[in-house]
Amino acid sequence: MSLSRLHALYMQMKRHVMYISAVLIIFLYVFTVRLNIGPVPVIVGPLVAWLIINPKLTQSILRGWRSYVALGLFLCIWLISTIVNQEFDSSGASFFTSRLVYLILAFPLIDLVSRLSEVSSEYDIFTMVNGAFFIQVGIIIIFFLNPETLNSTSQYLYTDSLSQSVQEATIGFRLIGVGIANFGGGIIFGLYLLSLTAFMVHDKQRINFTFTLWWLLVALISFLIARSSLVAIFLSLLYILLKGRREFIKFISQLILVIFIFLLLVMSTTDVSALLDSDIIRWGFEFLFSYFEAGEATTASTEHLLTMYILPDNHLTYIFGDGRFFDPVKGEYYMNTDVGYLRLIFYVGIIGMITFIQFVWTITTGICLPKSFLSKIPYYFFIFLIISNLKGFVDATQFFGIFLAFVYMKRVGAIAWQK
Repeated sequence: MSLSRLHALYMQMKRHVMYISAVLIIFLYVFTVRLNIGPVPVIVGPLVAWLIINPKLTQSILRGWRSYVALGLFLCIWLISTIVNQEFDSSGASFFTSRLVYLILAFPLIDLVSRLSEVSSEYDIFTMVNGAFFIQVGIIIIFFLNPETLNSTSQYLYTDSLSQSVQEATIGFRLIGVGIANFGGGIIFGLYLLSLTAFMVHDKQRINFTFTLWWLLVALISFLIARSSLVAIFLSLLYILLKGRREFIKFISQLILVIFIFLLLVMSTTDVSALLDSDIIRWGFEFLFSYFEAGEATTASTEHLLTMYILPDNHLTYIFGDGRFFDPVKGEYYMNTDVGYLRLIFYVGIIGMITFIQFVWTITTGICLPKSFLSKIPYYFFIFLIISNLKGFVDATQFFGIFLAFVYMKRVGAIAWQK
């Protein structure tokens, strides 16, 4: 083999390694992977170091001022609530402060991955995000097929006591990945499903068997992580329908074909009766089992959620909140409610809740890019999060941060590969 051939092979391998490295960096960021040495995400240290090495990135960071102002306004309301109630909830304060940190660190992340790979458009960024979710799907499948792998891996990952107790109670009933589980995990996968839908429909050639198969797999996994992601599935179908009648018919025909082949494979390779009686299937489709067995389409979590709609008993709580997001004594959410809006009201009052909604609106619509797959789907992101907070609290800053930073840096020509 000639030296030129060896050099070409070396350069090709180098590009592949650098690209995979970029995908892994995005994986660590999106899924906030933490090692058991502490609660700080693994990716924070490297990104802070990269920011220090490249101080010029601060110019790009300042471009995201709208997001910082929106979150800063919420933090101001939080400060007023803290003073009025003379309560300092360190857990809640650190959580919302971390949202700001994560938004800022998205800028050095984009700069780093653009140097590792040939990033020049939002399609390149999404392709790497797609790779990160592809890795996560593989991990989820491995954990499902071999629970011992999940147990052994969990020893090296950090999980707070509340999340740990919930995860232990749902092992075998829900799908679990690395840094992703339960309600929050389902929301992240639901957002990815929406973005995948927009990416697929934007180019009609992508509405094919392969993309539809991947869409169905992501939809099924998101649903078996958290049934709340069913909202994202409906919104995805609505997005395709509103995109155009031809696109919708083409997608549905492909989806029917994929489901038909999938069911054939399942029926020919597994014991269907045992599968239908498995814990994860009975949990995922509990409302159907409940309807056919008890005559009422309901779930245990729905019944439990109704008991969590606990309203404040005084006007001051409505205005200023109680200054508590978590209950450190009981080790649970304050007032023992999962409902996102109620948690915010009890924490910072109605005004604080409104400012948080404004923050979510800012980071979702801030990634709108005309004439791209990101032109309209951000509004579906916002609707999905607004509905999801009726069930639990979620903001998904780590998902939007990547696209937000890319959009701002692209507008000023600060993408490393474009220079």
